[in-house]
Amino acid sequence: MSVQKNRLLMAMESLINKINENSDLTFQQFQDKSAELNKKTSELGNLLNSFPKGEFGMVKQTPEVKKIKKEFDIVFKELQNLNKKYVKIYKKELQKARSEKRRKLQTEESMDVKKLNKKFLGKRISFKDKKGETWVGKATYMGVNPTHGKFQITVGRTPIWPVDVKSIKIQPKPSGKFRKFKR
Repeated sequence: MSVQKNRLLMAMESLINKINENSDLTFQQFQDKSAELNKKTSELGNLLNSFPKGEFGMVKQTPEVKKIKKEFDIVFKELQNLNKKYVKIYKKELQKARSEKRRKLQTEESMDVKKLNKKFLGKRISFKDKKGETWVGKATYMGVNPTHGKFQITVGRTPIWPVDVKSIKIQPKPSGKFRKFKR
């Protein structure tokens, strides 16, 4: 037990040292460090999710999984501490950067959203998402979602994003047994 405690203490001390090293970061350095840590956490998360899951959806706790999970926890804690400190310090800069990014995406992705809405909204359409999956249904919303800043189409009540805008086509009404009877 004492060896494990020593290792844990050493890991915590190294984490604290890393945090203390980040004591006087500029906004650009903060963004770079944050992006680097986000990338590491997503890579480690994807690696953890790649392990086979049991019948209850849990990953078997092998030594390899435990090692990756521990590394993930350390990197995630470092990211949390970085954000905890610098989000308050650079609040205005972060808001400005987000609004600029959103504005840029809206102008790039607007692709004449008004024209798309006029042509396709309320009609039965087919289109593909970026994964290549084909969707068919009545378009109830088309536009850039401010939450994630990507072009979204809502079919019925299902929002789909990101969307390949070039693949949008009007679909004819279904034939056969799905069509309503004419009186």
